[in-house]
Amino acid sequence: MEWSLIIKILIVLAIASFFYSCFGKKKKAEGLEAWLDTHFNDQLYIVTTQTADPIRHLSFKVKNTVVAHKDDSLLQIYIRWDKRQADLGISLEEVKNSLAKAETELADARALLKLIKETGLTSFSCSIRNGYIRILIFEEPTPEIRLQRLEKIAPALQNWPQAKDYGLAIDFMEPKTLNTEFGDIVPLAHWERGDRWQLRNSILYLRSEVAYPVNVKTINQEWQFNTESDRLLEWIEQSRIHAAAWAKDHLKKPHQLLSQAQYSALDKQLGVEIQIPFNYSTNSEDSSSIDGYITGNYLFDAGKLGPLKVVKE
Repeated sequence: MEWSLIIKILIVLAIASFFYSCFGKKKKAEGLEAWLDTHFNDQLYIVTTQTADPIRHLSFKVKNTVVAHKDDSLLQIYIRWDKRQADLGISLEEVKNSLAKAETELADARALLKLIKETGLTSFSCSIRNGYIRILIFEEPTPEIRLQRLEKIAPALQNWPQAKDYGLAIDFMEPKTLNTEFGDIVPLAHWERGDRWQLRNSILYLRSEVAYPVNVKTINQEWQFNTESDRLLEWIEQSRIHAAAWAKDHLKKPHQLLSQAQYSALDKQLGVEIQIPFNYSTNSEDSSSIDGYITGNYLFDAGKLGPLKVVKE
């Protein structure tokens, strides 16, 4: 046999061995994946995993994982596990109980979805989360829209026996985010994500310990503005522009506005008080001293900053 032929055969065998090593054998499952395979016979799969608070647990080996059922991707549960512990520190009984509870809540969420759609409401998603009916409405929450949506939702809940088992949580979301992250049913993985998407895109929210009975006129007065929203950041930037123009006419000395704005939610009105700090200096590097604040209330329904005033430091 010629050496060239032998070399070709060896090359072919080497290539075949390489591809077999990559694709020919299944990688052995480890950690939670192996635990799920052992106890649930490949019925559950991992959706997301995040490291639990390493300071609280004194380790990076404690994980928070959302898993879903292969027959129904919306059937999801949350599992906390620890690589250092035997059997990952997971209680099989608790996982089975969580699955049973999640199955009931998903069935309720689908029934709720059908009921609300029958009212004519379209731009919304819903779920059951931590004992609350969660309804996310993707519309600009004008006073008229807020009342109209409650007038649709409340009667639907009145005719649904399961409503008595839950509280009620409604959020008006940024309209542009409709169907960008999830569909009609909000999956558990959304609530467990670590990027604060829900907080950043929720504009107004309402919470009630009971979903039925509710008085529409009463709870319509209980909307709160979400001070962790991106909408507030927009307000602050708009307020800074107004404050700069106002300061030119009302501050007698040379001054500069500083970057670290402050805010606080108003008690009896839907909006926030915004405070823009300033000092009497033209030195751009002098940002540590504050001589006062240009302060005004940004009212949600008015959509603008109210009268401004100076509050001295």
